[in-house]
Amino acid sequence: MKNSVSIALVLALVLLSVSCATDSMTGKGGADVKPYPFDKCLVMDVPLAKMGKPKRIVYQGQEMKFCCKRCVKMFKADPETYLAKLPED
Repeated sequence: MKNSVSIALVLALVLLSVSCATDSMTGKGGADVKPYPFDKCLVMDVPLAKMGKPKRIVYQGQEMKFCCKRCVKMFKADPETYLAKLPED
């Protein structure tokens, strides 16, 4: 019984640490993530709510929003093309 509790505790801590981490291409982000500056999809240039709830990822510390999953795939295939649309700081 003691071993199963220890294993469960370790597993819970690992899952918690993974869920708190910020990946460069996930929907998760921390306080240092730059907010997305537009109200339109970065790929299709249509209003974000047009296809339902916007899809959100964080790429290299920048929040990105898209109108659909297809646009997320297109961005991931060629991020540099779409990053050029963002305003420079």
